[in-house]
Amino acid sequence: MDPPIGNISKLSLQNSVLSLEQLEHTPSTTDGLPVELERDLRILGCDLIQSAGILLKLPQVAMATAQVLLQRFYFVASMKVVSVRDIAMGAIFLSSKVEECPRRIRDIVNVFVWLLSQHKGEPPAVENFSAMCNELKEGLINAELHILVKLGFNVHVQHPHGFMINYLQSLGLAGNDKLAQMAWNYMNDGLRTNIYVLYQPSDIACASIFLAARQCGTVLPTQSEWWTLFDSRLEDLMNIAGTIISLYQFGVKRHLPVTLEGLEKWLRKPGETKRGSDSPAARQESPRPSDSREFRRRSRTRSRSPSRERREARDRRYSSSSRRRRRYDSPRERGRRRPRSRSPQRWD
Repeated sequence: MDPPIGNISKLSLQNSVLSLEQLEHTPSTTDGLPVELERDLRILGCDLIQSAGILLKLPQVAMATAQVLLQRFYFVASMKVVSVRDIAMGAIFLSSKVEECPRRIRDIVNVFVWLLSQHKGEPPAVENFSAMCNELKEGLINAELHILVKLGFNVHVQHPHGFMINYLQSLGLAGNDKLAQMAWNYMNDGLRTNIYVLYQPSDIACASIFLAARQCGTVLPTQSEWWTLFDSRLEDLMNIAGTIISLYQFGVKRHLPVTLEGLEKWLRKPGETKRGSDSPAARQESPRPSDSREFRRRSRTRSRSPSRERREARDRRYSSSSRRRRRYDSPRERGRRRPRSRSPQRWD
């Protein structure tokens, strides 16, 4: 057998799974982004993708692929390098081509202009040749290239929805529409979390069935550990279910910044407030209770500024009667608005 030539990379049909080091130290947290802010921005980016996919009439598989691509990308790149807005557009544009339901760039840009206007609370204004549309178009194209380069052109995503249907049939629960719909919803909601980059689709399908059965009160087979039939572990099922449930506690925070400029301002604002309140200079300049008399004296001295003295002198020059005169008595209006003269009397 001949020895292998060079380094040969193997491609697998299974989803890429993160290591523990990648999960604990993401590029965004390494750049100084708080963990809570990164989590909320991931949720907001996935929510933008879901809303844009509905407006673009994309199938659910394309929206799911775009959300998984966004989650993967921000584990190899920082949010301070590429904004959430651009990656959301680039992911949905790339997933529409991967899932063979392409959409035009102009349509995606118009949808995101409307969504971002709703995000800011402003009236939507869609103009195809505006500066904002050109900026979004350029950001979409660059974001698609960033995703392909950072992920090594590995954009294959295997979803757990097909696994769930097969597992329900194996457990004899295919006729339970309520449980099937609830498990389906849990899988779609889990796209906003990191479970799709931590576990395989079979584990996510088992966890969704496990969580939906508990919510519906459906009894699963208890003679044996049913999840072992599908090569899953109870520990993984509990972790996935806990992650999905915790998502409903956080919710979607729509006031977060989705651009690089907005993110920089967002990060500077709390830092400046904290430094301003805790700095020694601020503590030294703040008046103490023992200095209250001196503080009041300085305030009275500061309040009598030259502009205020001039204003008081001007008010004294004018009498109260001159301030109450009517508008047409001013010198400008005297010649323009004159009282009507009476018509001459006729003598018969």
